[in-house]
Amino acid sequence: MSATIQIDSFHGSTPVPNSNISSIRFRRDDTDTQDYSSPIPIPSSGINYSWRKSIKANITISPSAQISNLRWYSDGIAWENGVVCYVCHYSNYIQASVSDNTTEISGSDLADSTIYTSASPLVINSGIVISNPNTGYGTQDYLIMQLSVDSDAVQGVQSSHSFFYTWDEI
Repeated sequence: MSATIQIDSFHGSTPVPNSNISSIRFRRDDTDTQDYSSPIPIPSSGINYSWRKSIKANITISPSAQISNLRWYSDGIAWENGVVCYVCHYSNYIQASVSDNTTEISGSDLADSTIYTSASPLVINSGIVISNPNTGYGTQDYLIMQLSVDSDAVQGVQSSHSFFYTWDEI
């Protein structure tokens, strides 16, 4: 039987998962609320940032044997002028906070999300993530995402983009 996976985002100091998300709204607070409060302001100069998003794939039905080589990629489509979505991965959770407003996330593999495509995905974990009969997050790292907005950006709701997880299941 094939594994079933849902995508969870994490918030708060504990961290608390928001389970089975289908979309992400980049904001300036530590939630996934799908309203238009807490927007990222367009600066007159320089760059403003969203608060970081911490995400993991949750294996809710165990794989036949194991899941390994967990990867992530974007649709590869450039964001609107003045907007960049950065991604990287961390082994530990770092809570989103007001310090994210003016500071870009860091990570050895930090990059514009559009460079990660199906042909060249970001490797979250190359080894075994979880084995039968287990469920949950296994040994994977957090995918971290943050939006940057510079003075060239246009005000308003931006186009949506698609993100994907892939893995090997045996």
